[in-house]
Amino acid sequence: MGLVASCVLVSAVDEVRRFNDQKAWANDGALALTIDQSGAVRQLGRIDRDGRGEVRRVLL
Repeated sequence: MGLVASCVLVSAVDEVRRFNDQKAWANDGALALTIDQSGAVRQLGRIDRDGRGEVRRVLL
């Protein structure tokens, strides 16, 4: 991870105490995977497009 990506992540987190858990931070930062589930079959997909676009751009 480079300097620019690190700076973007730090600025996106801002105040870490505002997140209840890791999943909340992942959803806010656009780092959560999409999940397709039907019965017992569960398939993880690409990174979700919700959340912060700048975080997604520096990490992809």
